[in-house]
Formats: sequence, C-alpha cells, structure tokens
Amino acid sequence: TWAQVQQLQNSYGWEIGAHTINHKRLSELTNSQKNTELSQSKQDLINHGLNVSQFASPEGDYDYTSLSYVAKYYSSHRGFWDRNKNTFPYNDYILEVKQVQEPVTVSAVKLSIDQAIANKKWLILVFHRIRLAPSNDPNDYEYSKAKLDQIASYVKTKQNAGLIRSVKISEGLD
Repeated sequence: TWAQVQQLQNSYGWEIGAHTINHKRLSELTNSQKNTELSQSKQDLINHGLNVSQFASPEGDYDYTSLSYVAKYYSSHRGFWDRNKNTFPYNDYILEVKQVQEPVTVSAVKLSIDQAIANKKWLILVFHRIRLAPSNDPNDYEYSKAKLDQIASYVKTKQNAGLIRSVKISEGLD
C-alpha cells in the first residue's frame, strides 16, 4: 500500500525510486509516451509524500533517447545488466547492478561483495521479489528470504569491520 511504501521511506530511511506507470519498455515507446510515463510516475509518487529522484527502467530496458528523458526528471538511472563498472567518475544514468535472483548463490554474492571491497568499487545489489519458496526460473526474478538474510548478515559483518558502508544511490553519486 502507499502507507507501507511511505513507512519504508519515513521510518526506515529507504530510498524510493520511480519505475514508470505501466511498466512498459522505454525503448518501445514514442517520445510523448516516454515523457508521460516518466513525468507522471514521479508526480504520482510525490503526491503520496515520497521523495523521488532515482529511476529504474522496467526490465532494465532503455536507449539513449530514453535516458535523455529520464535525465529531465531524475538524477540517476539504473538499468538491469549494465557493465560500466561503477568506478569514479560515475555515469549517473548507466549504473551497474548485480541482479540477485534464483539460482544465484549466496557465495556468489559474497564474492561480488569481496571483489567490490578489494577493488574499491561501488556495488549495487538488486533483489526483485523476495519469497519464502522462490521459483528457480530466472524469468520470475525471485530470491529466497533465507538467502537474503544470509547476505544481509554478511554485509553487516563487513560494515562492523569498517570495510564497507551501505548508501542510498543518491549518497553514492555524491
């Protein structure tokens, strides 16, 4: 519900980003449709008391024309499988993410975390649907709650050791 999303932002400090109105691929829309999807999704979130400056394109799909429209409304964009390595200076509109979904293992995510630490790289982990019993079909974009708990615990140990700090995208871009 809107109240739950507001609670994530206001009580837990989560950064809420926009994702369009109808979840259509940006590259397949006319420029007018892109403008509407981007501007209206931001306005809808603002109307519900959400501070929105980040955008994630549906299915990670975009083209350079789409990015020019994203830049009119948002301070950053993340796709889905981009590989620009998130090293300074960042391209705020082509942020690399590690998509974590079944069958990605906890050890693979830990390895990515350790590599990011070793290379002084900003790592953005994306989890789409967290389930108690997730599907093993990668097209369902699901991940195990138990595995997420293990990853969160690992991140916490790295934070406690002073090796990493978790930041919102808006903080990472500064």
